[in-house]
Amino acid sequence: MRRKIGIGIIAAVIGLSVVFSTNYSDTTFANGLQEKLNENKEAQSNLESSLNEKQEEVNKLQAEQAQTEAEITRLDKAVEETKAKIRTKKDEIETTRQEIEQLKKEIEVLMERIERRTALLEDRARTFQTGGGAINYIDVVLGAQSFSDFIDRVNAVALILQADRDIVQAHEDDLKLLEDKELELRSKLTNLETQLTELEGLEKSLEGQIAEKAKIMDKLKKQEQEAMHEIHEIEDEAAFLRAQERAIQSQIKAEAERKKREEEERKRREAEQAKQASSNSGGSSGGNNSTGTAPAPAVTSGNFMRPATGRVTSEFGPRWGTFHYGIDIGKNGRKEDVPIVAAASGTVFRSSYTPSYGNAIFITHNIDGQVWTTVYAHLENRAVGEGQYVEKGQYLGMMGNTGHSTGPHLHFELHKGPYQFPRVNAVNPRNYINF
Repeated sequence: MRRKIGIGIIAAVIGLSVVFSTNYSDTTFANGLQEKLNENKEAQSNLESSLNEKQEEVNKLQAEQAQTEAEITRLDKAVEETKAKIRTKKDEIETTRQEIEQLKKEIEVLMERIERRTALLEDRARTFQTGGGAINYIDVVLGAQSFSDFIDRVNAVALILQADRDIVQAHEDDLKLLEDKELELRSKLTNLETQLTELEGLEKSLEGQIAEKAKIMDKLKKQEQEAMHEIHEIEDEAAFLRAQERAIQSQIKAEAERKKREEEERKRREAEQAKQASSNSGGSSGGNNSTGTAPAPAVTSGNFMRPATGRVTSEFGPRWGTFHYGIDIGKNGRKEDVPIVAAASGTVFRSSYTPSYGNAIFITHNIDGQVWTTVYAHLENRAVGEGQYVEKGQYLGMMGNTGHSTGPHLHFELHKGPYQFPRVNAVNPRNYINF
């Protein structure tokens, strides 16, 4: 099941770990910072646990993939062995069928010999019966030259008749042997065909198992991809939390320095007031500096101010089949550098380069207890770093054309809440800033 709590964690922690309005008491402010720092570290710890769990899940999925791959290899080998057996059985069946055909031919030849021999014997028997057995016997006796010759002739005739009977018997025995052999071969053929059918069924079953294992492998790989995607999301969230932690640490340091400056300013004013009281005189003067060639937008009242001068070239909302989460302010042919300033006071929690935003700065704000986030993208340069506190109207960099950009401009986003994925907190800046 896909992780749903990660976004909630970072949203909650980043949302809470922001610059507090100085309307709060110093004690509440400091305690709040430390509390949010603790919550941030706890959230990082939770993300680390989630990361470890996901990594264990990936390791388990990879082990299951290795096991499934081994099973597929085993099944592939079994299929090849079964196919080899099928080929052998088919060869045996073909050989047996050829042997049966050869036996049939031998039986036919033997049957012809037996039939011819039987016909010859039957012809002799008919001749003997037609001529009369006694006359033939007397002819044999009369034809004998002597008694011994008679005996020899009788024995010779008997031997001939017996030989004929032996030949017929031998033929009949051979015929029975061949018929038995044919029955044996037919039985063998039936068994071979049965084995072939079983092997073909086994082959089909093994191929079905391979297909099923392949589906399981595809599912495991998809689950691994999803788990790796969640790991990357966790790592991104952890990076934001680490950046937010640095911002909080910087804020704590800035708060301590602020208290120190306020105390020094209080003492200076007391001394100045004492001096004025004694001399009944005093004065002060000051000046302003501008940043860049083109004029920076004037600091205005209200929660937010324009981040740059120039005409709006692209509005918030649907654009080119997608959704534009901010407002674009173009350079509009101006040759001088166009400064970009902070729309409100806050803490920089990310200052980096990305392929889409180019040079981009993310600032988190707390205005009257409401968390806000502003984004400044496609800058030519970045003049502030992560963890740095910036004042409303402070210079951030120059308008540029870095990242995925079609021309020099500022892509400005306003989020009512923390910056998170997807950008569900993005609002139309026109509803809060006079452009």
